[in-house]
Amino acid sequence: MSIRAKMMIPMVIIAFFAVTTTLAVNIAQFSRFLDANIEAGLDRAMLEILNEVDLLEERAAHIAALYFSRNPDIIRSIEDGNINALYWYTTFFFHETQVEFCVITDHLGQILVKPGFPDTQGESLLDMLSVRSAIAGIPIATTEGSLKIEMTSCAGAPIKNSEGEIIGAVVVGFRLDTQEFVDKHKRISGYEMTVYRENVRVASTLLLSDFSRAIGTNSPEYVFDIVRGGDVFRGRTTILYLGTMAKFYPITNAEGNVLGMLFVGQFLTEKSEAIWNFVTTGLLVLLLLLGVSVPLIFLVTKRVATPINERIDLIHYDSLTGIYNRRYVEENSERIMRTLSRSSSLLSILMVDIDNFKKYNDNYSHHEGDKCLKTIAETIAKNLTRVDDFVARYGGDEFLVALPNTGENGAKVIASKLLDSVRNGSIPHKFNDLEHHVTISIGITTGKVHHTHCLDDYIRLADQMLYKSKHRGRNIFSYKAFRKH
Repeated sequence: MSIRAKMMIPMVIIAFFAVTTTLAVNIAQFSRFLDANIEAGLDRAMLEILNEVDLLEERAAHIAALYFSRNPDIIRSIEDGNINALYWYTTFFFHETQVEFCVITDHLGQILVKPGFPDTQGESLLDMLSVRSAIAGIPIATTEGSLKIEMTSCAGAPIKNSEGEIIGAVVVGFRLDTQEFVDKHKRISGYEMTVYRENVRVASTLLLSDFSRAIGTNSPEYVFDIVRGGDVFRGRTTILYLGTMAKFYPITNAEGNVLGMLFVGQFLTEKSEAIWNFVTTGLLVLLLLLGVSVPLIFLVTKRVATPINERIDLIHYDSLTGIYNRRYVEENSERIMRTLSRSSSLLSILMVDIDNFKKYNDNYSHHEGDKCLKTIAETIAKNLTRVDDFVARYGGDEFLVALPNTGENGAKVIASKLLDSVRNGSIPHKFNDLEHHVTISIGITTGKVHHTHCLDDYIRLADQMLYKSKHRGRNIFSYKAFRKH
């Protein structure tokens, strides 16, 4: 064996172990990245579903009170005992308001009219919390099951005559146990979704081996035991014989009783495929590197590892708060403006800043400051209910809220909600000049997007309004319309 061979063999062996170790570390890092990305996605998907459920309950409460319980024709029909007229008026408003569930009972909770279910007249609905509460004179919004409907976001309201006597109750709502509901959220989030009544699937995107929906099947019993206690299950489990990264959230009524579960998840086969693609690529690179000289092996390894690390770093979420970061805004600004300009749609931008945050950090510590930032980010995100709306951490304690297709009034409503939500959060801040708790200031601008506009101009004007709010005393919002041609 030549001296050259004796030198090359140890070098190749060392290079082999160095490269394989690097590949193994990158695989582990890539796996952790995928896990973190999936978990963050599941949290966002669940938050979107919960926000919609809350919104549906609020909408149902409004419709129940405004269109049904106070309608003179409905009240008169109940007083006269004219079921045909009551059915006509109820059916008319049922279609007019586009609710998915509606029932009117007498003062004893027995069904008078239920559009779409004529054979239920006379049946008792006292097992429904919304009915019991309504005939007791207490309007309520809740989530519950009902006659022939497994799960609905609904609201009940009492129906009173001119003397103020309760003569019946109305409950309206929107169904959560439909394929349309789960399919819509899968399209939005990309994750599998299921609605459970107790431990039984009543609506699901999951498919059985014959490609039928997995309706009527159960979740793992130990998962339901956890959720039944009011806790959230998060982690890996087996769903329909497949490993799944999952999140189960309890569905509760207004009294806090657990009625069922919401599930979002992703099969781990997708993660495995991504890792195997990564490994295959890495092995090909390894073979290529071993075919050349040792210096080139290390050089190519560096060039291969660098793009992978850069790709992992190019995530669009703030590591502290979990919301979008400034990079996301900058990289998507042209796309957002181009999309909105095609139809001359409205765009509202809110710049939000925590009042006297430096004093908070200086006096409560940076650790508490980080907790405060997370809480404010969660508060803002919870108040954004539409899919296209988003919030991003734009600076240290500054947040950007984008509201596509939202005008001046809508933006001001959101701003008021944010101010109230932060105030109601009552985060102690005795060094705040205004209150003894954390407050925020907001700057708003709204404009009709033109193809010559750029997002930076909207942000700049909203930022000016933010500083105006601070000069006016903080804990308020200031508005100025965007004008540029």
